[in-house]
Amino acid sequence: MRSCPACDSKQITNSHRQGFWEIVCLPLMVRRPLRCCDCLYRFYGFSFDAGTRARMRMSLLVLLAVMGLSWGIWKTIDAVITGVTSPTPSKPRGPGRPR
Repeated sequence: MRSCPACDSKQITNSHRQGFWEIVCLPLMVRRPLRCCDCLYRFYGFSFDAGTRARMRMSLLVLLAVMGLSWGIWKTIDAVITGVTSPTPSKPRGPGRPR
C-alpha cells in the first residue's frame, strides 16, 4: 500500500493531472499525481490501474504523431530552402554516347 512521503499516512487519493507534463509524459513512465488526504501533500507515484495501458498507448500514439508531423514539416521546409522538390531523372546513356 502507498503512503505519503511527508506524513506517512495511508490515506492517498489520485490527484487531477495538470499541464502537458502530467497529461502526456507521466503516463509513459506509468506514474500519476497523488494527494495525501491528511496533509494535502501532492506527489507522484506509480499507477497500475485498469486504464494504465490504454493511457500509455494513447500517449505514445500522440507522441509518435507529433514526431512524425515535426519530421514532415522539417523535410518540407528543407526541400523549399534547398530548392529541390523532386529528384530529376538522368538521361539514359546509350552504347555509343560518351560519358
